[in-house]
Amino acid sequence: MSEVVKVDRSSFDEIYSLLLRSKWDRPRATWRNLCAPEWETGQFYCGYALVNNGQLVGFLSVIFAQRKKKDGEILNTCGLSTWFVEDNYRSESLKLLEPVLALKDYLLINLTNTQRAYEISKALGFADFERHEICIFPRIDLIGLFRR
Repeated sequence: MSEVVKVDRSSFDEIYSLLLRSKWDRPRATWRNLCAPEWETGQFYCGYALVNNGQLVGFLSVIFAQRKKKDGEILNTCGLSTWFVEDNYRSESLKLLEPVLALKDYLLINLTNTQRAYEISKALGFADFERHEICIFPRIDLIGLFRR
C-alpha cells in the first residue's frame, strides 16, 4: 500500500527521476522551478509524493502564494500544478489530492489542461471561474508583407 508524504526541494532529484518517466519533455531547470519558487510562499514544501516501498511513484506539485487584498488582508492561494502517477499506481492518484483538499484558509486554484482532469476537478467540487480561452497572436504587418 502506498502512502502520501509532503516533499520539499531536498526531494527534487527523486521527483525529477519520476517526471522523466512522464510524457512531458521539459528541461531539468524547468522542473526545478516547481520546488524552488522565487517568492516567499509561506510554506516549506512544494507538493505531495505517492511513495511505495520507498520509491516515488507519483507526484502532485502545489504552488503556494500570498497576495494582499485591497483591504490589506492576506489571501493565501494554493495552485495545483504537475500531477503524474506511474501507470501501475493510477488507482491511487486521488490520494495525492486529499491533503490539498484538506487545506484550510487557502484558495485552491486548478488550471486544468485536459478534459479528464477537468471532469475530476468538477466531481471533487471545484467551481468554474472561467470557461474560455484567449489567444494572443503576434502583431503582423500584413500590408508590409505584401509590398515586397
